[in-house]
Amino acid sequence: MLTFVQLWALRRILAVLPEASSTTDRALLFALGLFLVAFTLSTATTTAVGEISRLAREASMQVVLRDLLAVADRVEPVRFDEPEFHDRLRRSFENASNRAWDAVWGAVSITTSLLTASAAAVVLFLISPTGLAAAVLAALPAVFVARRNGRLLHESTYALTVGDRQRGALMALFRSRHAAPEIRLMGSGPLLRRRIDSLFDERRAEIRRLAVRRIKTASVGVLAGALVIAVVIGVTIADVMGRPDAVAETAVALVALQQVAARLRTAATAYGDLEEAALFLDDMYTFAAEFPSEPELPADRDTSPAEIVVNGISFSYPSSTEPAVRDLDLSIRAGEIVAIVGRNGSGKTTLVRLLAGVYEPDAGRIRWNGVVRTASERRASTTALFQNYIHYPLTLEENVRMGDPARVGNLTESLEAAGAAPLVQRLPQGIDTLLSVVFDGGVELSGGEWQSIGLARAMYRHGGLLVLDEPSAALDPIAERRLFSRLRALAAGKTTIYISHRFTTVEAADRILVMDGGELIEDGTHTELIAGNGLYAELHAASVERA
Repeated sequence: MLTFVQLWALRRILAVLPEASSTTDRALLFALGLFLVAFTLSTATTTAVGEISRLAREASMQVVLRDLLAVADRVEPVRFDEPEFHDRLRRSFENASNRAWDAVWGAVSITTSLLTASAAAVVLFLISPTGLAAAVLAALPAVFVARRNGRLLHESTYALTVGDRQRGALMALFRSRHAAPEIRLMGSGPLLRRRIDSLFDERRAEIRRLAVRRIKTASVGVLAGALVIAVVIGVTIADVMGRPDAVAETAVALVALQQVAARLRTAATAYGDLEEAALFLDDMYTFAAEFPSEPELPADRDTSPAEIVVNGISFSYPSSTEPAVRDLDLSIRAGEIVAIVGRNGSGKTTLVRLLAGVYEPDAGRIRWNGVVRTASERRASTTALFQNYIHYPLTLEENVRMGDPARVGNLTESLEAAGAAPLVQRLPQGIDTLLSVVFDGGVELSGGEWQSIGLARAMYRHGGLLVLDEPSAALDPIAERRLFSRLRALAAGKTTIYISHRFTTVEAADRILVMDGGELIEDGTHTELIAGNGLYAELHAASVERA
């Protein structure tokens, strides 16, 4: 509407100007005033739309990222061992979150551009109907270019994904406080920078290929559009020649033609952006559809000590040709404390993750208290402290409550059970202390202190199975002795399975399982296994020699 008013006012100015007796001519002043008001409102509207669109962009990104995080949160952990999964996950996070707004803005831009073009088209139609028809035809090459270039960009993004992931992983090392000491000490920075440069060169080469193809496509469109516009201008001028207000009408017609052509090109480009965004969003939603939401589990999950019976389970990681666990049978009594030992890569951690519901076996069954349970059901009744537990950059309280976010309970019992209560007293803000030095006001904990927080997190969660994967790995001998002196108290009311390479801690278990090559090869008490003179006796003797 404002465009129509500006063009109508401009036409009046050009028509009145030759006959005006002075600059105070009422007709001239009215036309000038109307033009300025329409121009001012148009400028203000454009500014407001820009700010509103910025806010809307943030909102759309938040919605899409919220959905993507929900998808990532329900993906089975074993999928994180698949390179293709990481490629698709990165494309979803890096592209779909931005493309959501591109799709919205593309639709808005098409609508506003067509509305603006319609206003100018009315003026052009009144002056030259033939010129208007030709102007619409001039937009078709722009539609072709936008669609073609959008598809080329989508294809190129696939080609760039693997290199971008590698480059991102290496660049993250330069921002990591944990990697910094080794990089500085070993002097590996220059080598890493050269590798990053090489990956950048590969990226630039792909982008260069994309640019050449897009420029070729655009050149064809620009040339075709220019030829059509030349015909449009000729037709329009021919239509107005010989009219009384030929000069004014020619000037206004050319301005209207420019407005129509420009807005139609904008609409065509927006259509291409919309189609391009739709390709990325389709990828994202296809990816998300592969991971449907898990059924809601009962709020009152089973926290009684787990009696576990395993029949013939096998499991292989996606990147491996050999099973990590093969055809394994096992029975664990409710409330029993079981230690698992074996060489590195023997399948210990894989086994406990299968029992805890982190993984689902490829074959076989796992019964809890006489019932075959799914992985999600086993997870709901398990609490764990894995070797690589998370150091959340949050407060101490939030770190502990991460063990069971749905539970509202007092932390005191869990902190005391884990031996973390004295630590809380020493921290400047107690349980409200931020546990990260990369943020203002935060503190860093020692390995043993973090271990006590991780253990408190595990104890805060009520479950029938307690899994401890190398629970004393970061502890000094005194702290380790304190931990295992409390082991039976920690395990009260739970079935407990722990992995350890320290045989002084293994000996305290009710039973010891020995893994080798993904198989359970020995099962018994410390005394029985030593007497059996098998792998356990060999590993125990080696640990005594090292001590």
